[in-house]
Amino acid sequence: MTSDTPNQSSSKQSLSAKKASVLGSSSAGSRSPASRKILLGACILIAGVILLLLFTHSGPKDTNAEATFVTPVNGDLVHSVALFADGQARHFVLRTEDGVGIRYFVLRTPDGMIRTAFDACDVCWQADMGYVQDGDVMICRNCGMRFPSRIIGEVRGGCNPTPLASQAREGDLVIRAGDVLEGRRYFDFGPGSGRG
Repeated sequence: MTSDTPNQSSSKQSLSAKKASVLGSSSAGSRSPASRKILLGACILIAGVILLLLFTHSGPKDTNAEATFVTPVNGDLVHSVALFADGQARHFVLRTEDGVGIRYFVLRTPDGMIRTAFDACDVCWQADMGYVQDGDVMICRNCGMRFPSRIIGEVRGGCNPTPLASQAREGDLVIRAGDVLEGRRYFDFGPGSGRG
């Protein structure tokens, strides 16, 4: 049986006191298992609340925001009307010969109309973010303004999606490529564009 010398005992007490001050525990030792469980539960609860906030406040879901590249045929962009029957906005992009991507979207509104507009407006075009659908409204991804779908393609100016002409023809929606190219100013950020 060995016993500590007074110096060894003093050294152990000093080490315990220093450990307690660094770890914030009492000199009686480490935290009890119950307090560890409470602390762990609180951490899990806080992490859960943070994850819940991230998922519930991450903005509207837009599963169709990915733009589809289109190619004109005889100067027209032709989309089957059936593509829009579900009321979900579909985004498209026409790429110019010099690489500018001009985006537009099409959606069928509850009144049965198929509406078309550029994915840009006179106010927020510089942000190059476009619109996202949330039910029966389109929302500017830059400023958050909401626009009822029934005014898409009709109201011009401000943060409204800039209307794009289209027409129905034999079960198709037809958009003239020339009309789309007129929207180039909203998507051209190059040095020669006058806007870039």
